[in-house]
Amino acid sequence: MKVYFKKSYIKVALLIAYIFILIFILLKKVIWLFIFALLLLILYTLYSKLNRILERYFIYQILYYPFVVIAIFIMAISVRIFFFEIYYIPTNSMRNTIFAGDIILMNKLVYGPLLPKNPYEVPWFNLFYYFISKNKSSIDSSCWNIKRLKGFSKIKYNDIIIFEHNENNENIIFIKRCTGLPGDTIHIINEKIYTHGKIIDSPPEAIYTYKIYYSDYNKLFNVLKLPDIEKNLIAYNEKENYLSVIMPYMIKEKLLKYNFINSIVIEKERADTAFHKFPYSNLFNWTLDSFGPLWIPARNKEILLNTKNYILYKDIINTETKSNFKIINDSIFIIDNQIVTKYKFKNNYYFVMGDNRHDSRDSRYIGFISEDNILGKATVIIFSKTEKINLNRIFKKLK
Repeated sequence: MKVYFKKSYIKVALLIAYIFILIFILLKKVIWLFIFALLLLILYTLYSKLNRILERYFIYQILYYPFVVIAIFIMAISVRIFFFEIYYIPTNSMRNTIFAGDIILMNKLVYGPLLPKNPYEVPWFNLFYYFISKNKSSIDSSCWNIKRLKGFSKIKYNDIIIFEHNENNENIIFIKRCTGLPGDTIHIINEKIYTHGKIIDSPPEAIYTYKIYYSDYNKLFNVLKLPDIEKNLIAYNEKENYLSVIMPYMIKEKLLKYNFINSIVIEKERADTAFHKFPYSNLFNWTLDSFGPLWIPARNKEILLNTKNYILYKDIINTETKSNFKIINDSIFIIDNQIVTKYKFKNNYYFVMGDNRHDSRDSRYIGFISEDNILGKATVIIFSKTEKINLNRIFKKLK
């Protein structure tokens, strides 16, 4: 009897907690998730009642296991589409925040899940659909207009986001930090990021390549025995008395306190990182640390077209209009064979950068990131294995 009462109390407590969750979701106006959670509660209640009735009959034994398998299959698909996904990180573009070898949990609820555009993009179900579908040519087509369901929050500065980007007709998954929002004018000056003239604070883990000019090498060398710096030693120039190192910005601030360090300056682009930058035009002589000013397109915002912003936004306009946006005689702009003088953007766009600021293929190379390509927010490092298993990084929250 006591055990029965304890189970009853637990059920009541769980029910109350679930109701509070439903109220919270409703207050956040995430209606689709409220309906989903409410439907789960109703189905569980019906299942519990039917379970007591049907377990007396032989047919229950036959149907039970197929029902469980189907339920697990549906829940697994739902979790991947609407809630979470797991990604393996192959590169060090987000070092020292995320390292190659980390396994990341991506939360889709934060910004709202990006829906599959057709049945071929539904996990696991796509295998069955591929074999039964007669129209294989529709793999890249869109079957419905709804692209993203409502989430609990909007993208903020310094959020670590996971997104798709098409390169050479292949969709590649990227993970970067958001440094520019729709409507911002972003400007990078001497490693510092400005939007509308205000500095966007970089995370303390962000790393840069610096030249450290010194007066006493032996003293400096002892300081650089710190694990975070010693392994990142790049070059030593005895004639000019400087060391070239990769280190976080916060380490730079600490080193400047030593009197044998004359100065620490950002190192200009080296041959191994000086790739061609967005927007791939000689009219914009931008570098990794001197970039912009660049306006980031926002939904329903309009621009007057000119020869300069044509270079910046032509790819976006081509994608949004699905037409050949072009310029004639350096002054006439054509969209869908019609002359235009201005353009109103249909989507929001973002500017992203890796925390490894001098070794990251990000918006300084690939340009703007459309909201339709953002999959979710990276929230937790589930597991970390670089040279060896790092227990301190298991289930570490990302900031």
